[in-house]
Amino acid sequence: MTEPGMPPPPPIDLPRPPRSGLRTGCVVAIVLAALAGIVLVAGGVWLMGFGLDVFAEQVKQDIQDNPVVLEHIGRIETIEANLSATAAEPNEDIFVYEIEGTKSNAVLTAVTITVDANTEKVTWGQLRMPSGEVLDLFPDQGPKPR
Repeated sequence: MTEPGMPPPPPIDLPRPPRSGLRTGCVVAIVLAALAGIVLVAGGVWLMGFGLDVFAEQVKQDIQDNPVVLEHIGRIETIEANLSATAAEPNEDIFVYEIEGTKSNAVLTAVTITVDANTEKVTWGQLRMPSGEVLDLFPDQGPKPR
């Protein structure tokens, strides 16, 4: 208490407790771990996409002179792996591609074998045309593998 006419006493400055270095370090570690996780996932997705692009280009090289492809699609301008359609296939050896050509576009469902690091060979394939028509790439290929 102060006496009348006397100014109030100055406030007492209590020293602040030092910040916990452990708490700050944990926050920094969590943020860095989250960022590293994001980078790893994004890098993995990019690498997988890059690998599938290379794979699709090898498939294009193999089928671009196929008579059925030339007649109905024309020259292949673009080919991309369709990951969701491929994942939906019950046979893990079947891949699905979206193809655009000079005459038309189609969905290619194919089985390939790896000849070497730079070559994929389509051993079975079907084109599904925009009309719904399904065309076999090879006249004697038989039914769709299960």
